[in-house]
Amino acid sequence: MEKNHRHRVRGITLNYKNVLVINSDIMKRLVTGPRKKVESELRYGFVPNGGRVYYTKRSQPPFLTPMVYSYYNHTGNLDFVRDNIQTLEEEYKFWCTNRTVAVTKDGQVHWLNRYDTETNTPRPESYVEDIATATGVDEGSKEAIYSNLASAAESGWDFSSRWFSPNSTISLKSIITKDTVPVDLNALLCMNEKLLSTFYGLLGNKAKQQAYKRRVTERQAAIKAILWNSRAGIWQDYSLSRATHRDDFYPSNIFPLFVGCYDVDIDTKTKSSVILRLKGF
Repeated sequence: MEKNHRHRVRGITLNYKNVLVINSDIMKRLVTGPRKKVESELRYGFVPNGGRVYYTKRSQPPFLTPMVYSYYNHTGNLDFVRDNIQTLEEEYKFWCTNRTVAVTKDGQVHWLNRYDTETNTPRPESYVEDIATATGVDEGSKEAIYSNLASAAESGWDFSSRWFSPNSTISLKSIITKDTVPVDLNALLCMNEKLLSTFYGLLGNKAKQQAYKRRVTERQAAIKAILWNSRAGIWQDYSLSRATHRDDFYPSNIFPLFVGCYDVDIDTKTKSSVILRLKGF
């Protein structure tokens, strides 16, 4: 498992998984102190995968904005939001610029996101292991393996059968992270869009508030069109090469329900369907 998935808020280092516990009393006491800039590694334009130079080629799931929102909920400190809103928007733009993929269905193009680290070498922190994984394949395939391994590390799901080819044995050699449009990443970016809209509303910037609202609507439509599997009654990761859902269940499948990113016209039906699917496990 990769280490150092972190960024800094002044006075405290936060692992991205801490978003799940930041609302606890102890975290509430810890985060009410900061008053200044989010000291992320955003001189790179995004939150790197870790604190070392070689982590700057990949990011990590975009939890920074939800963390700041949790801080704001605990403190009501709008000045903190005002001081850092451009930082949050910069991270969001990183995903839009570098991790976006077009998916066409029924003649309509939908824009979604994936983990997509551009590298053709082994990960420095796992150099020996990656060399061993790529042993016995041609040079082009090696480069693809290295890139897909790094992309899986960016996801935080390193490593999971979620990223392996469904047509092969479970092996790191079959990793195809970049072929997958993940449910949780897109739901999380939808959450970012909602929160950025909320923040800009609080700050009185109505134009940007409405712009992010439109992005939420567009992403909800894309998630419904591409990631919702009506036959299975749940959201599923999407394979770009096969143009179909990956028919497996992972906790990430229910992320749109967790962040509230789905069309209101299927609200009750969706919740019931997902709950029934969960009961089957």
